[in-house]
Amino acid sequence: MSIKIDLVNQVRQTSLPAWKPLLPLFEAIMNSIQAIQQAALPASVEGRIVVEVERDQSLFKDELPPVVGFTIRDNGIGLDDNNFDSFNTAFSPHKLRLGGKGLGRFTWLKAFDCALIVSIFRDDASFQMRKFIFDQDYDLDERGLPVPAAGP
Repeated sequence: MSIKIDLVNQVRQTSLPAWKPLLPLFEAIMNSIQAIQQAALPASVEGRIVVEVERDQSLFKDELPPVVGFTIRDNGIGLDDNNFDSFNTAFSPHKLRLGGKGLGRFTWLKAFDCALIVSIFRDDASFQMRKFIFDQDYDLDERGLPVPAAGP
C-alpha cells in the first residue's frame, strides 16, 4: 500500500522565497547534473546541459521582455523506470546520496503553471520516450507511459 499526496496542497506548502526566484531553475539544473552522473557516460562523451531562457514578446525594441519559462536539455540517463518512480514519489530518497531531497519539482509548480517533460532513455536495447505535462492536475494513471523513440 502506498500513501497518496495532495499535489495542490504540497505545492501550496512548498516554499519559494522572493529572494530565491531562480530556485526552480536551480532544481531543474541539479536534476540534469544528477542525470549525467547517473548516466556513467564514457570518457569520450562529455556531460552536456543547455539552458534556454524563454521570454514574452515586447512591444518596445529596447525593452527586455519578462521571463516566462526555461527549456533545459541534457544528455543524462533520463526518466527510466527507476527515475520515473522517484519523480512520482514525494520526498523520494532515490537521489539522497547525490544531495537530492525529493522536493525540487514542486518548486517548478510554485513558479510556473506547468512543466513539459520530454525524456528519452535507454530501456535494454531500445530507446523509449516519456512525454507529459507536470501540473497541479497531474495524474500518474494518465501520464508518463513510455513509447518507442529514436535515439537521442
